[in-house]
Amino acid sequence: MLTEYKNRLLSEKQKNYSAAFTAVCAVALVLLLALVIVTSSFSMCLVSGESMMPTLTDGQYVMLSKSNSPARGDIIVFRNRIDGEERLLIKRAVAISGDTVAFERNGDGSVTLVVNGERQTEDYINGPMNDWSGNPYIESIIYPGDPPITLGDGEYFALGDNRNNSTDSRFASVGIVTSDKISGVLVAAPEEGSAGEWWLKLFFGVR
Repeated sequence: MLTEYKNRLLSEKQKNYSAAFTAVCAVALVLLLALVIVTSSFSMCLVSGESMMPTLTDGQYVMLSKSNSPARGDIIVFRNRIDGEERLLIKRAVAISGDTVAFERNGDGSVTLVVNGERQTEDYINGPMNDWSGNPYIESIIYPGDPPITLGDGEYFALGDNRNNSTDSRFASVGIVTSDKISGVLVAAPEEGSAGEWWLKLFFGVR
């Protein structure tokens, strides 16, 4: 009778261990699948510099979808060669294929972005945009007051949110961004030190 009772306890323990092992394997499989999906469809980027302030800050990790077809207003990461060195830049696609882009001077000396003939209200930029026309050290492809530029297929006009401290599509060193240069579109920008940043770094193996 005692032996039968011990055998029953042993059998129940084995069942519990088996159920626990199955549960652990299921969780591990789900996490593995999630990791594969995330890393195959998304990427991570570290923001460098202040050209996207106040939206993004220097040293902030962001998550990108691996897409090269942003919508107007999306923040994009793209490859660009500056001073003979290829770099990744992060800017906002303020105009997309088929759009026209121009800049108008205001009475207070600031400049307003005009897309498709409409003056844009950009609450996200870091203060009024200054007129860069008088800067002899930069070569621009468009100045305030110039005729509009029309974007062709697969072309995007990208500006930093910190307009007065950004090298972007206004200037010849960057120019119009083409879709083949775009590495991704921003989908998440967790705050530094947040749980969201912790999970993002975990998924992409950053310590």
